[in-house]
Amino acid sequence: MRSLRRKSQGRSAGQRWAFFLAAPAALVLLGACDSLILSREPEAARIQIDSNDVSEVTLITSKWFVRVADPDCPGCDPDIELVESDTTVAPLPFTGTYPFNFRLQFYAEAFPSAQVPVTLSMTAHVDDREWYNNSRTLQPEDEDGMPETLRFVYQYTQARVP
Repeated sequence: MRSLRRKSQGRSAGQRWAFFLAAPAALVLLGACDSLILSREPEAARIQIDSNDVSEVTLITSKWFVRVADPDCPGCDPDIELVESDTTVAPLPFTGTYPFNFRLQFYAEAFPSAQVPVTLSMTAHVDDREWYNNSRTLQPEDEDGMPETLRFVYQYTQARVP
């Protein structure tokens, strides 16, 4: 405490009060920035899938994928190529928890096998935060002849301060 008094002896009373009021505010702001920039790595992803129209869906999950740019479409989103994946038939309602490995990636895609339009909903959480919530009617085939799907893609990247 003595060193604090020595440092503040040359300041007026108003300057000392300003310092004592500004210091806690600065600490709060630094803490807020820290929580935005230096957040911790996620532990698990959890998905929930449900439908009133069907009793099961095909579910593809992966913890290892790469994003590949399409050379024929320079401004488009990159394609997702799964390096390893699991495909299962999931009974509905379905809830699954998937712990992250060192890659900190998660991919989930669900689609019904029914040959009629089906309303499907999918919610995805990373730890306790909701990252995806979608419910829509999926057609058995899109314009390319593929089934319409609900897809969630997550990849953790740590923000870096320049």
